[in-house]
Amino acid sequence: PTKAGFLDGLARARISICFPSSLTHPEWSGGVETLTSRYLQSMLSKCLIVGQAPKDLVELFGYDPVVPVDWRNPAGQLLDILARFADYLPLVEKNYAETCSKHTWGHRWQQIAGILFS
Repeated sequence: PTKAGFLDGLARARISICFPSSLTHPEWSGGVETLTSRYLQSMLSKCLIVGQAPKDLVELFGYDPVVPVDWRNPAGQLLDILARFADYLPLVEKNYAETCSKHTWGHRWQQIAGILFS
């Protein structure tokens, strides 16, 4: 119920479920499918993301950092992932390293400043 509680839970979680708001709240975003902070927060917390990657996230990262949800059996998929979590650690670490090296606000500011002041 609080931001502090959310951050604590996210810091202890191994899996984060993420979908673009175009799927979860189409009345807010319509057909716009875009990266939100939740994806980056999850990666920086070293969570494995299960769900769907927005198209711009895949473009920015150059790969799909999200494990696609198995709509036929999502609960079974999550249990299987937890049972074999070590198999997903390379993706978790890759996402963490990619986010730290290229997708912080410092990097974004450099890009924005380059556009504004060039």
